[in-house]
Amino acid sequence: MTGETSSTNLKTVSPTQAAFGGGDSDAFVSEINSSGTALVFSTYLGGSQDEDTGAILGAIAVDNQGANIYVTGNTDSTTTFPTASPLQGTYGGGGSDAFVVKYSQPVAPSFTLAATTPAAVSPGTSATSTITLTSNNGYNLAVSLTCSVSGGGSPAPACSASSFSKNPVTPSAGGAQSTLTVTTTGPSSALSRPARIFYAMWLPLAGVCLAGFGLGTPRSRRNKLLSIFLLLMVISALLVFPACGGSSNNGGGGGGGGGTPAGSYTVTITGTDANNLTQSMPVTLVVN
Repeated sequence: MTGETSSTNLKTVSPTQAAFGGGDSDAFVSEINSSGTALVFSTYLGGSQDEDTGAILGAIAVDNQGANIYVTGNTDSTTTFPTASPLQGTYGGGGSDAFVVKYSQPVAPSFTLAATTPAAVSPGTSATSTITLTSNNGYNLAVSLTCSVSGGGSPAPACSASSFSKNPVTPSAGGAQSTLTVTTTGPSSALSRPARIFYAMWLPLAGVCLAGFGLGTPRSRRNKLLSIFLLLMVISALLVFPACGGSSNNGGGGGGGGGTPAGSYTVTITGTDANNLTQSMPVTLVVN
């Protein structure tokens, strides 16, 4: 859109003329984003006298590629009207001259998303990445953050929208930050403890056998032989079960789950605003 303004504090974005030129009014040219929430481009257009781009004397158009803006109007500024590569470089005379101005479409407001590479972690621990969102060309909308993980085995590292310390985030010219925490799954406990408990349960039986052996009379030959037999069985069991229990601690986590497998995983962080403008960045997470 175009028009005229007497304001010395017109809001400008990436202006070709940042200040009021003078006189009673300057022309202005402004572009607003499709949602009507922010200026894409806004500038003064005028010299030390009056300019007009009103409905009768002025007009504005965009070419069919949307690459250039064309503005026409009239000016009373005889020597100070801003020109660039003019076909007519000087004021022609009389009360006012017409002008035609062409603007190349400026880069639209947007944001950039950056993320730090998290340090390598072991299964069962968490990794963090600092997310920085930077505003470009006056961008000022809130950005919602999401993340996803790919690659490697299962269970893979995990993250979600709630894994960010701040979400959504409004980018700023200096960079607004949020911290992403990615969790991994630790290995489950091995089964060695139950095995040790199992073979330790034979100890009372050994005591009973020994007691029976000691209390027998010289005439209870059969009871003595039975006690000796049971004692030998208990001793054999105590020798065998520790080996079985010990083997449960070796290879594959001793029968427990191995947790998040070692390897490299790709964590993709994505930021999306209300206009569906999206920026994303992948980072690599290494699990040892």
